[in-house]
Amino acid sequence: MVLGFVATVGILSLITLALFVSSPGIKVVHIPDTLPTYSGLLQRYVPSDALQVSFDNLTAIRSINQSVIADQQFFELDEPSVSIGTTAVVSRLTIALTIPNATVTVATLDPAAYSSLSAALVGANSVIPTDKIGSTIVYAAAGTQSNETQAYWLSVIPGDRALVYSPGANDALQAVGRILGVYSGSVPSIMNNTEVDRMLYAVNGTEGHLALGIQNFVGAVQTGQATVISVDADQGSAITSYVVRFADASQASEQVAAVKAAYITAREFYEYDEMVKAVEIDPISQLKVAVGLVG
Repeated sequence: MVLGFVATVGILSLITLALFVSSPGIKVVHIPDTLPTYSGLLQRYVPSDALQVSFDNLTAIRSINQSVIADQQFFELDEPSVSIGTTAVVSRLTIALTIPNATVTVATLDPAAYSSLSAALVGANSVIPTDKIGSTIVYAAAGTQSNETQAYWLSVIPGDRALVYSPGANDALQAVGRILGVYSGSVPSIMNNTEVDRMLYAVNGTEGHLALGIQNFVGAVQTGQATVISVDADQGSAITSYVVRFADASQASEQVAAVKAAYITAREFYEYDEMVKAVEIDPISQLKVAVGLVG
């Protein structure tokens, strides 16, 4: 009886020890007073008050695993006749706004696809409705999405070989106008938001990622205020980082357990002042899943 009790206590102690050993510790990192200047598509197109941002570097993803990005129709117009497949898309940036309530996609294209699109729009200039935002022409056109007719407002940016579009009518026009406003400098960029810059510092900025997401709302950690998600590849692994921002450094310290519970498969944890970062490391075969988490 005593031996059985001792054996039971011993087994429970070993289980507790195993859980303690397997539970990752947390490294503390302080953010410098002066942050690097971040650029790229997010700086050029995303307004400071965007609700959600998702970026995918399709070219970089395909270079690692072509099966991650399905070879399918990406964007299609009926008049003018335009058809762009995913293989022609270099990168995709999706921006969800609250004012107006609309979503805008910025797709950078390969030279051939961009040239064909630009020529088609110029040729249809007298056929389809147009408007002007600053010095940029925007077009109203209809296409097909999920076998249904879809109206769009769209424009092109030669400097980035970019297609900028939003589905819908008046809200879509206003939304495209806000994104073009960021590009022209008349609307503040998200890179002017110090809180976002600090979160991006924790994932080494905006450049070089396979995918990058910004969620300006409560996410998996209910006590958090916003989350940045980055996906990278290194030495045959898919690395997904989650940076959760809290009200201040004290709350971040108090919420480490909540972050660990939300990202239970994470292997590494860091505390960056008012933020907690969790890092998942998976086989590269899981890259498609990781990229999908960004949105």
